[in-house]
Amino acid sequence: MWLELGLGFLVALAFLWIPGYFIVRAFCVQREMAFAAAPVVSVALYSVLSIIYGYVHVPCGWLTLPLPMLALGIVGNLIARPAAHESTLSFQGKSNAGLGNKGLPSQVTAIQLGMVLAIATAIATSFAVYVTSLGSPDNFIQYYDNAFHLSRIQSFVNTQNFSSLRGSFYPSAWHMVGALVQTTIGTTAPVAQHIANLAFIVGVYPSGVIALMATLFPNRPRLVWLSGIFCLSVAFWPWRIMLFGPLYPNLATFCMMPLVAAVFISFFDPQMGKTLRLKIAMFVLGGIALALAQPNGVFATGMFLIPFCMHQMRLFVKSQLREKPHSTAVSILAELGLALFFLVLWVGLSQVSALHDIVYYPRDPMLRFGTAVHWALNFSYVLWRPQFAMEIALVLGSIALMKDDEHRWLILSYLVAVFLYVVAVSVWNDIKYVICGFFYSDYHRLAAVASIFAVPLICLGIDSVIDACQAYATCAGRRKNRPLRDSLRIGSYAAVVVVACVMVFNYVALGFVDWYWRCYGFDAVQYEMRDAYRNDSNHTLDLGERAFLKKVKDVVGNEAVANMSYDGSAFAYATDDIDVVFSLFGLDPDEDSVIIRHGLNRVAIDSEVETAARRQGLKYVLQLDKGSVNGSLSKDASVNLMTYHKKEWNGIMQVDEHTPGFDLVLAEGDMRLYRITALD
Repeated sequence: MWLELGLGFLVALAFLWIPGYFIVRAFCVQREMAFAAAPVVSVALYSVLSIIYGYVHVPCGWLTLPLPMLALGIVGNLIARPAAHESTLSFQGKSNAGLGNKGLPSQVTAIQLGMVLAIATAIATSFAVYVTSLGSPDNFIQYYDNAFHLSRIQSFVNTQNFSSLRGSFYPSAWHMVGALVQTTIGTTAPVAQHIANLAFIVGVYPSGVIALMATLFPNRPRLVWLSGIFCLSVAFWPWRIMLFGPLYPNLATFCMMPLVAAVFISFFDPQMGKTLRLKIAMFVLGGIALALAQPNGVFATGMFLIPFCMHQMRLFVKSQLREKPHSTAVSILAELGLALFFLVLWVGLSQVSALHDIVYYPRDPMLRFGTAVHWALNFSYVLWRPQFAMEIALVLGSIALMKDDEHRWLILSYLVAVFLYVVAVSVWNDIKYVICGFFYSDYHRLAAVASIFAVPLICLGIDSVIDACQAYATCAGRRKNRPLRDSLRIGSYAAVVVVACVMVFNYVALGFVDWYWRCYGFDAVQYEMRDAYRNDSNHTLDLGERAFLKKVKDVVGNEAVANMSYDGSAFAYATDDIDVVFSLFGLDPDEDSVIIRHGLNRVAIDSEVETAARRQGLKYVLQLDKGSVNGSLSKDASVNLMTYHKKEWNGIMQVDEHTPGFDLVLAEGDMRLYRITALD
């Protein structure tokens, strides 16, 4: 099964990169930029095609999604690229120049080195924190939201309809990737889930961060490759949002966010006019990818870019006024006016009736305001485990940016994200929903956003330490009449030592460091990961029940099965393709569902119940935690008690061997399978 996970991961990377890469390259986009943009373009086009296919009833799979896109990209390259003499769109500056003078081959650029380092770091971190925590590739987190995520992947596979508009709208780009892999290699939904997660974490996010840093700092190559090393240096992101919910669609949209932000920022470079249409097309596709993964990714990207837009407004107004009196004051007023516009727009959108259930989703605060601020700045968030190395780097980076008018807005972007997190986690009144409502007022989502926004500041801080070390080495060399080349070499060695020390101190809880100053961030998320995946006491569907489900599948085949979802059977559809009626937690308000939940045990004597059961095509009843008396749960029951109400399930849980119209088919411990003979 581990081989299956590895194969599926490679297949997912191929599906995300290859078609999108060829399509982008057909427009003569530079290789590095095409590589960074490819997965986002692929996700956008797959999502749109899936919606179209859903309307015209074309089955989704590798033959209808990646293959046509790949063919289109290859044809486009054959037609368009021979006529082009140079790239129409490329990264600019020293970051795109060779690093031969740094001990590397002359053709290797900072962007290429950064991408290699970023992907290598993501692989190592994912393996240490995530993969080794699984225990087995078919283990999965059995929290509330995951019943929906797994069931949606399985339903996509069974129906071959990957549309986000299937039924009611639900952004399903992440589910689509999982389903595409599952249909291709024939794996299970839980394994496909891990594959989708790894594809976004290891591939999509690191390349997007490099693209963003190369766009922000085109003439600072060291910052670009440093961002490759430290793109996943905050322990909270992405691991903690995989443990709450889990929030897999948010994982996908946040991973794509840096690339979309980079494309928007590139609108304002001096060469914009030559490639404006192409950049607009890439930005629109990026927006589609974000919206169809999880729309709050659009708002998160907006949070990052609003300070940038304010900065550009100030520069534009100042350039127009030139040397006129009060030009600085007027430009600042224009900047503040744009900020006010965005604030009004934000508040206005929060009051749109279609978004009411999202914006005003009830969320209780967890911390006091002061504690929330403190924990945000030291990256504790809800882990309660500070990362002092990253905190110091963040402070140093912010100080360095204070002297950089071109990029000072990055501080504001980060502070806005921190502010929203603090409000979400500590404020009681309705102002929280207006400010944070696009994120369900969820501090986990906002902590993840703040963690991503912190990466440029962290890298700037580490870069400033390296600069200080190199400056010291140069000055010391001059005092000792040492050749400049030797001083620079010593400075480079010092830089390596600085990076290595920061990484060790940040990732490892060193025993010789006082307990208060140790970094337990990654230890904490690794422990939580292992507890969620390996600890059977945290599972509603335990190992014995999973074995029982395989026997159930052999009996029921494709027949419909009534179940009580909270006993773990909600996952039976995803794990064993059992057609359970209730494959989600929560209470379905559908009339037939209500009748079945409350009265299925009366199917032999109640015509209304019989009619509802026949409409649903019911043939069996499954109980994974039957209990011993009157349908009450046994002391050993493994039941998800979140929103569970016993009285809502009496019609299913009160079925036993003596209930008229039911025959016992399988029994093992407190697990039962009954055939509904009253419906034969």
